[in-house]
This record gives sequence, C-alpha cells and structure tokens, in this order.
Amino acid sequence: YSDDQYSATIGTSHKFNSKWAGTAAVGYDSGAGNPVTTLGPTEGYWSVGLGGQYSPAENYFIQAGVKYFWLGDAVAETGGKEKADFNSNHALGYGLKIGYRF
Repeated sequence: YSDDQYSATIGTSHKFNSKWAGTAAVGYDSGAGNPVTTLGPTEGYWSVGLGGQYSPAENYFIQAGVKYFWLGDAVAETGGKEKADFNSNHALGYGLKIGYRF
C-alpha cells in the first residue's frame, strides 16, 4: 500500500435501567492509498452505528447492532492493470448476539 492507514471510532453508551442499554458510535478510516486490490476495493470510510442490549435476567442477554458505511472511492488494480473503478459505494453491517453467563 502507498499510504499509512489510520482508523478511529468514538462512541458513547448508556445503561437506561437494569434491563436496557444502548450505544452509538461514529468511525473513520483513512484508507491505505490508491490503487487498491480487487479483494479490498475501498479507500477508507466513514461510519455510524447504533446498538442495544436487553438483559431480562442477570445470567443472559440479547445484543443487536447495525453500522452504516460510506466507502471511499477507489481504483482496483491487478498485475499493474486497472480492473475496476469503485465510486459512491455504501455498506451495511449488522449483528445479533445471545449470551448466557454461568
């Protein structure tokens, strides 16, 4: 890669009561420079995420979250030849976790 890459995420969480908690975060990644490979066709991103946790009892919980990404424009190369041009792309990540403490 042609550049150093920096990444940061800042967020906050709040426990509303003994059963409910929530979190919000904003993230940034500078990317590692163009051109990129076809396996990682982004040049950094901005993101925003929300999550929550429900704990109906002390020994188990359910967590869910979603994060939206604004991906940086990138040119993908393989073998020194331009293969693709990625512009104005977005991504969505989500997760669900069920946990039990024993």
